[in-house]
Amino acid sequence: TKLVVPQNCAFVLGHNGKALDCFREGEYVLCAATLPECCKKLKIHKPDKNGNLKKKFKVDAYFMNFKEHIFVFNTGKCVEMGNRAMGIFTAGAEGKIKIAINDPRQFMTSLLAEFAYLRSGEAQKIVESWVEDCVIHCFRKNNFALSELISINPLIMEKCKTDVSLILAKQGLLVLEFEFTNFLLPKKYQKEYNENKQKQQQESIVIDEAQEESDEQVLQAENTEQIVEKQN
Repeated sequence: TKLVVPQNCAFVLGHNGKALDCFREGEYVLCAATLPECCKKLKIHKPDKNGNLKKKFKVDAYFMNFKEHIFVFNTGKCVEMGNRAMGIFTAGAEGKIKIAINDPRQFMTSLLAEFAYLRSGEAQKIVESWVEDCVIHCFRKNNFALSELISINPLIMEKCKTDVSLILAKQGLLVLEFEFTNFLLPKKYQKEYNENKQKQQQESIVIDEAQEESDEQVLQAENTEQIVEKQN
């Protein structure tokens, strides 16, 4: 069989919850020579008792694309943090992440570890659950102080992005962007956090406007210099 894998795509064969051979962009002829993993697992290269080679075999075939995907996550207020001395509290987070497939065979291996056979839309649901589990794991691992969450310490996002990237890399995914849009805190602290977030957003807008004004002034100065040079 001739296989044509489109640009920015990969084609992976799976069988009984295992990822076998993987093909990236290009044209291929599917045979024993180009299917080493299928040969190992399904023995397609060995003749039957009559000496005949197999002309067909049953596998699950998946196309995947390498385009960037944005996922929105919400862990809910489910992570217990703090300590007995300072107090125990539950928290969570909302945010978004942009990811792309880095290693298609490893990614398929990780997906098939969840379900032996993937139906349409299931891969997206699995990745969404991975992301939420990664954030929850990161919160539990680092046990951030309540004061750090309320004050929106930037180190929290940096640490979580690093940890989430490392975990998803093992599943064949590359994290391109990661950010928290909201922390879910105990009710009596949520108001203070919201005020800090609003103040931070306002400061960010002022900085962006100042940068735009500065860029415009530089551009005007460059245009003036060019006009003077032409006149000279």
